[in-house]
Amino acid sequence: MEFFTEVINVMKLLVCGFGAGMAVIGGINFASGHSQHNASKKEDGMGQLMGGGGIFLIGILLVPKLAEFFSI
Repeated sequence: MEFFTEVINVMKLLVCGFGAGMAVIGGINFASGHSQHNASKKEDGMGQLMGGGGIFLIGILLVPKLAEFFSI
């Protein structure tokens, strides 16, 4: 059971890191599009920002539920 707990912790870290990185890149793209008055780049940046935030929340909220699933 320790193995599954460790795998879940690593998976949580990877998913949260990927989501946070995607959100940061989205924020940069949004700010760049805003400063250049480029609506398309702002839209893409906001999509990346929201998508990254969603992935981050999945890492925090849903991945730990896998630990409960494997402990049964």
